[in-house]
Formats: sequence, structure tokens, C-alpha cells
Amino acid sequence: MFQTQHSFIKKSRLNAPVEEVFQWHKTPEAVEKLTPPSENMTILSREGNFEDDGYQVTFLVKMLNVIPVVWVARHSDYIENRQFEDQQLKGPFRYWHHTHLFIPDGDNHCWMEDRVIYELPMGVLGNLFGGPFVKRKIEHMFDHRHRVLETLFNRPIQ
Repeated sequence: MFQTQHSFIKKSRLNAPVEEVFQWHKTPEAVEKLTPPSENMTILSREGNFEDDGYQVTFLVKMLNVIPVVWVARHSDYIENRQFEDQQLKGPFRYWHHTHLFIPDGDNHCWMEDRVIYELPMGVLGNLFGGPFVKRKIEHMFDHRHRVLETLFNRPIQ
């Protein structure tokens, strides 16, 4: 049987307390900074409070840099300084679930781990024709995210 659901994990150790890294993720500019410029993403709206299940962000993304697609993501499973999740309600994927994990590692370090489970539209055909391309795009996106985090937080410990 051909598998249509895929998973992806990216993990980085950061030189900052878990509380600092988590709080930064809650700032309005975090999403923009963590998204590669090549993704042509614009935030259209934010609804609710970040800490509440149901917080929702609506993006406009340009697939292949030309096709406008609205992507709506809803946050859930918020645990202060530990995790939050977002799931696509509307967008380019058949299914998208992203877990952001913040793992303490002593007083001045933490691990940031992104876990994504996704499915492409059109089942086997979507995987056959778009699977390798989408996998590379996801790897590029999360490489960018973690480079940004490492730049922001990997400074010498005082």
C-alpha cells in the first residue's frame, strides 16, 4: 500500500531559556521572521488569543510563486513554555498538523522541535507528482526557521 501521510521533524538546541524562546514565538513578528522570503506569504488576519485553543491565522500564499491560495491555521493544545499546535483548516494540503515543542535543557538552554504530519491532495497522484517537490520545500522552510532561531538565540551564555 502506498503511504499518503508523511512526517517531518526538525530539532535544534538553542542557547536560551525555554521561557524566552517560547515567549518570542508568541510575538506578532515571529511568523514573518520564521517564514522564508521565497514563500511569498502574507498574513491576512489573526483571530483570538494565542494562548487559547481556536486562535486562528489566515495567510495568503503563492503556490509556485503565482497561484494565490488562502491558508487558515488554528492553534490548539497550548501549554505555556512547552508546546502549541496548529492545524490547517483550509489550504494547499489535504492534511497539515504542526506541533511546536519547547524542551528545557538546564536553565540556559532548550531544544526547539518542529513535528509536522501532512498529506498532499489527490492521494497517490499528488504524492507521485508533487511529493519530492513538497518534501524539499518543507525541508527548506524548516531549515530557514531553525537558522533564524539559531541566529536569534545562539549567543554566548553570560
